[in-house]
Amino acid sequence: MSNNNIINTSINSNKNNYNLTTEDLIPSEQKLNKIRRRLIILSPTVELGFERECCNKDFYRENENPIGTGAFGKVWLVKHYNTHKIYCIKIISKRNIIEQKLINQLNQEISIMYQINHPNSIKLYNHFEENERIYLIMEYAPNSSIFFYLKKNSNINISQKLQFFRDTCSIIKYLHSKHIVHRDIKPENLLLDKNYRIKLCDYGWATYLQPGEKIKTFCGTFEYAAPEILKKIEYDEKVDIWSLGILLFELLTGYTPFKGKTNDEKYYNICKGLINWPKDINKEAKNLISKILKLNPKDRLNIDDILKHKLFNDFPAIYDELKIEKLTKKDIMLSLMMNNDDYNNNSKDKLNSSNKSLNSTEEETLISNEYNNSLEKEQNDYLKNENKRLKITILNLDKENIELKNKLNDFECLKKNNENLLKENENLNKKIEDLNNKLNEREIIINEYEKINKENLELKNKLIDFNKLFEENKNLNNLKINYEKNILDLKQKINFNNLNNNINNIKQNDDDNYKIYENINNKLNQIITIKNENEIILNNKINDIQNLFLNEFEISLNKILNNYKNQQNCLENFLLFKSKKYFEKIDFLINELNKYKEYKQKYLENNEKIIVLDKNLKIFVEKYRLILEQNTLLEKNSKIKEEIFNDMKKKIQNYEAKILDFKVFINKNCSKTIINTYNEIFN
Repeated sequence: MSNNNIINTSINSNKNNYNLTTEDLIPSEQKLNKIRRRLIILSPTVELGFERECCNKDFYRENENPIGTGAFGKVWLVKHYNTHKIYCIKIISKRNIIEQKLINQLNQEISIMYQINHPNSIKLYNHFEENERIYLIMEYAPNSSIFFYLKKNSNINISQKLQFFRDTCSIIKYLHSKHIVHRDIKPENLLLDKNYRIKLCDYGWATYLQPGEKIKTFCGTFEYAAPEILKKIEYDEKVDIWSLGILLFELLTGYTPFKGKTNDEKYYNICKGLINWPKDINKEAKNLISKILKLNPKDRLNIDDILKHKLFNDFPAIYDELKIEKLTKKDIMLSLMMNNDDYNNNSKDKLNSSNKSLNSTEEETLISNEYNNSLEKEQNDYLKNENKRLKITILNLDKENIELKNKLNDFECLKKNNENLLKENENLNKKIEDLNNKLNEREIIINEYEKINKENLELKNKLIDFNKLFEENKNLNNLKINYEKNILDLKQKINFNNLNNNINNIKQNDDDNYKIYENINNKLNQIITIKNENEIILNNKINDIQNLFLNEFEISLNKILNNYKNQQNCLENFLLFKSKKYFEKIDFLINELNKYKEYKQKYLENNEKIIVLDKNLKIFVEKYRLILEQNTLLEKNSKIKEEIFNDMKKKIQNYEAKILDFKVFINKNCSKTIINTYNEIFN
């Protein structure tokens, strides 16, 4: 027997224990919500017919915002309209449950929560289902979880923390006695009630585990999971003991025992048992935790041995352990009932008076049986004729559906081919665009290469000019040196004092000589002025050339020449490499363009086919609409059939009631002889 059916079998087996007749129960058409698809088992009270299924309108929210959020839904604080009791409703999206394939897991969670009767566990009072959502009506714990409570109150003493741990051990021991493993014990799942006692919640990963049985499911929270879960090997209920050790460590220190910057590092520390002990931890607590967090599950302490440890003797319990109430089946049903309408009051009376049976006689049963048989024959004949007619229509519809499906498949194939062609066309267009971009890049590179060539030519011209200037500078220096030598030679050759005396003598002697003197003197003055001017010009030119060209220009020129040579080599290699690739790509492009033309022709041919298919599709849509209309007619006929059946059923019930009234009237008012004749007639 599967775990999901445990609650259903227990409910069905208990129906006989209540000794209820059909009149004590609520009719089936009145007790269930009308939904398209039911995913979850019914609640025990609805399954047994003690009350109708709850709905969203039976509750109203106490807060505008949810009090909690989870992976599959939100938790709201609500109040019941009739009883004014406060509950916690967990609203779960059906879409998420179906997508994650967790229908069986949710059914198991609900069935487990209905079976738990312990004061340290959140109670599931009832649940109901609608088209889009599933609602779990649970007990409200007003003081949040231990996780947030410890954050707000960091100065809690060890006794209070150990009291939280005792309560947790109590509920885990109870679950293990019921062969249930929780597999997700952590501070976030330990709530606090109004008296600050533990309430374990979230049984999403809980499962049934028989003695000696082992499972291999990977689940839980990483930092609280046992090594055997992380290693994906078989494990038993000892994984809960490991989680209790992690919980005790975190309660006492404020953090989990296995640290790491990454999950891989944490995984290594957990599997090796490398605990990050604080310096100020209690010695007895360290002793107990080290005995719980054993890598071999067989070496871990059980819950009784944990609670007998010396640590709990040093810090005695603040409160007594909460006792489990022993409830009868009647008390369990009454606790699960939501009292959501007038049916509930009637069902309570029915529970109290369930042991009373109707005083029916053999005569009444015979009369009702004969009448029921005649009605059943008529109904069966009517239903057989309708079934034959419906079968014929269904066969015809099935044939049409098969034909239409074949046409649809053909159309989908053509559509897929068309889509593939379009995709190929798009890919070709993208390739052409890429090649165009690459050609543009090539043109840009060529332009840049031409610019560099121009710059190189300009640099060459500047070099030539510089060489010319340098040579001119050398020539000028040579001229200067020669000029200075000539002047020195002239100075040596000509003695100006003797010359002046000679000139005076010549003047006196000859006028012609005087003229020669004047000419020579003028020439000498001109030579001196020219010499001075040439010296100034030469010095200026030499200084300018030295400042401008000799130092900085030579250095920059060498750098430019080196860069130019490197760039020229790189460009030559790059152009050789690229030219080969571009020619290959151009050939490839030509081939691709030819292919593209062929695909385009195919695409045009397929377009003509698609136009024909569109026409066929319109015809198919009209036929499909007619089929839908026929289906709606069939549904209406089925509803009419159900209404006729219900009317017949009500007539039978009225007839039985009248017979009972008539029988009572005869027994009260008539004599024995009349009663005997009445019995003979009906016999």
